[in-house]
Amino acid sequence: MVRIVRAKSISRSQAKLFVSLYSAYDYYSGRSFLSQVLTDSDNYNLVWKTMDKLEAGAAHDTCFILALISLDDTIKTNAELGEAMPDYVTDAIASNPKGFLQMYMNRNKEARRNFSRNLVLSEGSYEKLLPLFQKVSQSSKSGKLRAAVKELLQFAKERE
Repeated sequence: MVRIVRAKSISRSQAKLFVSLYSAYDYYSGRSFLSQVLTDSDNYNLVWKTMDKLEAGAAHDTCFILALISLDDTIKTNAELGEAMPDYVTDAIASNPKGFLQMYMNRNKEARRNFSRNLVLSEGSYEKLLPLFQKVSQSSKSGKLRAAVKELLQFAKERE
């Protein structure tokens, strides 16, 4: 994680390793394995800065959006980070709505319905993302893409 923080960006393999490390959970102690070896200072200096890099990377690569979604699903012990995860996910999607839409379109109908929940993770996230997806739909020449945006927004509205 020190390498990630010192670097200007994060690689796919580093993101995958970070998600694996932070998601490994010790059910006996009730804490993630990674949080057991980090001090509070390390948590702020390494973990939070890594999250910032994941969010920044999302603008260029959907693997970082997926990493943040995975972390949002698995973070159980760091309450402060757990509360911040919906905002990280929303900002990552906002930085790459076309990439998120491609991820959405690659899923089957039921998985799409479940995936749409990422638009309504926190209060105000749907309102923030709605105009971005409307803009993607309006600027697209693909009827398939416009239909996917319509379906995504409909599923998300149902979950709101």
